[in-house]
Amino acid sequence: MFTCPSVPILAPTAFPLGTTTVTWTVTDGSGNSATATQSVVVTDNINPTITAPAATTGTINLACTSTNVVLGTPVTADNCSVASTTNDAPSAFPLGTTTVTWTVTDGSGNSATATQLITVTDNIKPTIACVEDKTRDTETSNCSYTVAGSEFNPSSFGDNCTGSTISNNYNSNSTLAGAVLPKGSTTVVWTVKDAAGNSSSCSFTVIVTSPLVATSTTDNLQLYFGLSTDQIATITTTPSGGTGPYQIVYTMDRALNCNVNGSSETWTGGANTSTNVGNICPTTTPVSTSNSVSSYTVTVKLMTDAIITATVTDRYGCIVISTIKICAEDVRCFAGKSGNAKVKICHQTNSAKNPCQEICVDESAVAAHVAHGDFVGSCTTDCKPRTTTRPVVIGKEKLLETEIPFNVIAYPNPSNHQFTLDLKGGSDKKVEVIVYDMLARQIKRIEKSDGQSIQFGEELPSGEYLVLIKQGENQKVINLIKK
Repeated sequence: MFTCPSVPILAPTAFPLGTTTVTWTVTDGSGNSATATQSVVVTDNINPTITAPAATTGTINLACTSTNVVLGTPVTADNCSVASTTNDAPSAFPLGTTTVTWTVTDGSGNSATATQLITVTDNIKPTIACVEDKTRDTETSNCSYTVAGSEFNPSSFGDNCTGSTISNNYNSNSTLAGAVLPKGSTTVVWTVKDAAGNSSSCSFTVIVTSPLVATSTTDNLQLYFGLSTDQIATITTTPSGGTGPYQIVYTMDRALNCNVNGSSETWTGGANTSTNVGNICPTTTPVSTSNSVSSYTVTVKLMTDAIITATVTDRYGCIVISTIKICAEDVRCFAGKSGNAKVKICHQTNSAKNPCQEICVDESAVAAHVAHGDFVGSCTTDCKPRTTTRPVVIGKEKLLETEIPFNVIAYPNPSNHQFTLDLKGGSDKKVEVIVYDMLARQIKRIEKSDGQSIQFGEELPSGEYLVLIKQGENQKVINLIKK
């Protein structure tokens, strides 16, 4: 009987990656043998694994890129071996979010990918520079100035990245060309904003001035109501500069005194009067207007002091105001039985105890008394006549200061913060300070009675101001400039 030989299996229990040759051997009962081979090929079709680093950020540089981004290291693994790990990150990251793809490849060429987000932010502010402060004269129908071209646009602006825009707070545009600026001080703020929302600003001031000036004069600053030769004053206002024809409006700071002991004050507009309002007793505040003139007058007969204001408007609507104070006293006397008009005078007695005394005399005797040192009107505490002043003109440039025994010093002037007013001489009476802008609008009023310096102005915007300082009979007008 024949018995088949046995064939042992010599293959490994676990085949490695790649090709393994298995040799088969057969042996018979007599010890004879033969062999054959078998190739066992093991392939890797399992992808490696990868976990990208966490998302991260970078900061921008002046080239609008980020080169300082630290990506980190991904976590990789494979059932066999990792051959390489790569990414597609640029050398410089642009503004915004960039996706970086990481790729891991094993020894068999299997691969896997993961992504990482890189966010680059822009925290660099753009730059902007404004022109210097400017001054222009009015030139249009609204007493204003029209901006020519790019004269008031920023002198420069820029950013590390593209896409920045500019605008201003006056017309909300990227240019001021054609913008109409009013008379006075206008501060323009320019703002540049980049694509990331960063912004910077600068500002400058344009002062629009008018060459319009008004000068008011009078032929009589001290009136004595009841003295027929010295109870009337004519005020004349003459504009210059600006563009004619002019409108001139006269007003007074009070109503006329009517029916006082049988007599009334009078107010009469001069030639070319267009309208008269409130000039006939009983009355409100008198107003006289003349249109299209080069000069205008008003004539008054007054019993008490009054401030007369002339408001001048030129063809382009520019306005300047001139004020003048007329001192007046009712010197009528009603004593005696002669039937003649009596005038009150202050008679110098040459007495040490009572150096002066009020008396009533016929008007015809006034000249003789004045020639001997007496004066018309009520006696004063020092037995001297009242001090009269020249006109006070509130207007641009041509300011007539009062001739008074005191002085006002303003410093610093110009100022970028506040002004200090020091009064020299004068009296112990209360001080009144009235501040006007160049449109003759009252914007501030101060009263002080302690004799100390007066400080103000920190709240005022940049521009030119006219300040009237009054102390009793004393007054002075000064020009202040706030930077």
